[in-house]
Amino acid sequence: MTVPTWPPATLTPAICPQVIAACESLSAAGGGGNTNVDAVFTLVVVHMAALLTDQDFVEARHLWRRNRDDVAVAAVLQPWWKVGAAALAGNVTGFWQALQELATAVVATQQPHQQQYCQAIGDAYRRKLVVGLQLLNHQSKLPAYATAALGFTSEAELQQYLQPAAVTTSAAPSSSATTAPPAIRTDLVAFLETRMKIG
Repeated sequence: MTVPTWPPATLTPAICPQVIAACESLSAAGGGGNTNVDAVFTLVVVHMAALLTDQDFVEARHLWRRNRDDVAVAAVLQPWWKVGAAALAGNVTGFWQALQELATAVVATQQPHQQQYCQAIGDAYRRKLVVGLQLLNHQSKLPAYATAALGFTSEAELQQYLQPAAVTTSAAPSSSATTAPPAIRTDLVAFLETRMKIG
């Protein structure tokens, strides 16, 4: 399957593998023979955004390392990689700060598709945390750290996000009526508490 438009208007988990494959093909072909500087910048940004949305932070690091010696490309890619670096390091607070900085910078450039990429990256990260922290299994009060961990400013926002219509079914852990909800993963909680200086 090929990417219908370039650059893609949106990034979703379903389309990310095709976008990443297209970016790798274009990169291997020397940018598809395109010497336009903006086209090269667009290629690396789309590639990085797709990797971050796909939660492939190791490949995002490889993309950064391949391009960091080119001063112009590195300047464009660095704010995106800052988001990936925080995620790779498990720095939840740093991830949301870097993503907010990136989103603010992208708004200034007036590139709507890049604004959507920022949203897609944040949504994918939230889904991963919701599953990892098993937040959908909490029948009563949510853990105190959950609001900040998921990048919300209030528990009301978090509660609204966790409503069945807001969280995609891919984020919901499988459950059975005969089994009790699993306990929250204490190893992940402890890790988040040390990274976020909470607890």
